[in-house]
Amino acid sequence: MHLCIPEHVSFQLRLQQVEEREVTTADGSRRFCPYVGPIEVRFGDRTCFTGALVLGGEVLLGAVPMEDMDLVVSPSMRTVTVNPNSPNIPSSIVKQLRNPNVVGRRKVLRPEHRVEPQRLEIDGLQP
Repeated sequence: MHLCIPEHVSFQLRLQQVEEREVTTADGSRRFCPYVGPIEVRFGDRTCFTGALVLGGEVLLGAVPMEDMDLVVSPSMRTVTVNPNSPNIPSSIVKQLRNPNVVGRRKVLRPEHRVEPQRLEIDGLQP
């Protein structure tokens, strides 16, 4: 589900541990692992901001950033690609909320909420 990165990638990007999270792996075992970030992920001309679990020996993009960037898996080509239903700009489904921090369609970010993310570029990704 989440972006997972090996420990050496976390060190190379100088990511700060935000917290520790309990995870359940595919074999059903549970363990604690560091959660680091923020990270800016780029795939082609798409971008998302997320955190990452420090887990495993290779980068695993995960469903959460894929959904955020509106990417899909193409089983026949064994690749990840942009959603063909929205090839030019990522599309999302959201619930409309009334928020005093939103002007028009843009959220107003106060200076104290801005954090500089680290960048992780995904190239040649295969499922």
